[in-house]
Amino acid sequence: SVNGFGNRNRTAVCQIEHRLCVLLCCRLEVSETTEVGSSLGSLTCVDIDVSNQSVSLTLVENRLSLFKFRLRDGQLQVNNTLDYDSAEIATNNFQYEATILAMDTGTPPLTSQVRVLVSVTPVNEHDPAFQTLFFSVPEGTRPGTAVGTVVARDTDWPFDNIRYSITSGDAMFTIDPEGGELYLGGELDFEEQQVYVVRAQAEDYDQDVDRTNRKRRTVDITVQVEDVNDNAPVCDPISYESTIFSTLSNKLPILSLSCTDA
Repeated sequence: SVNGFGNRNRTAVCQIEHRLCVLLCCRLEVSETTEVGSSLGSLTCVDIDVSNQSVSLTLVENRLSLFKFRLRDGQLQVNNTLDYDSAEIATNNFQYEATILAMDTGTPPLTSQVRVLVSVTPVNEHDPAFQTLFFSVPEGTRPGTAVGTVVARDTDWPFDNIRYSITSGDAMFTIDPEGGELYLGGELDFEEQQVYVVRAQAEDYDQDVDRTNRKRRTVDITVQVEDVNDNAPVCDPISYESTIFSTLSNKLPILSLSCTDA
């Protein structure tokens, strides 16, 4: 018979009897930053058959948990990083699985199995990283138009769980907190101002057991105003009337005209 597998750092007693194999399931919950070599618990197996005092323990892993755990003197230990931040482990409900096989030395040998399910909890480890820092927009663009999308990446799961905001800079622009679209808030005039700088912030969320543990990063976003030929030349004077004689010498000026373009 098999009885009692405790929680982390607890001891389980597995008894193997003649012609009996019992399956026991143990569930554990650990942080993804649990250090390699940490003990998740210990398993002690005894054989009540007088002639069979030796019991061997073997760790049987599946594809997902391969090399993640190890057995040392009956202790189940972390053997490799228990990464939470992958699509593969997400499809398995963030759970690793291994089986501890206990076998006696009788003839024939009898076995008992302890199925271990290790659920990994998230830790917010990584800062958001911006990918877009520059935009250009033609003058004359209508207010409310999206001039571009601010993009930041975060490698904690769920990937790219980010909210955007503008913390300082020119009030000419606003940002969508979910999608990062940068919107024009007023009229642009290249002749008055060619460059705007706004400070954008990316803050991650829901990537840690402690929901208040958030990471954020700020960066300056530059918006370049493109010149558009939107002003007709202005001449002075705007009209002129004069009388000339047929005897006027060739190549003599008739009038002097000044034109400028804003």
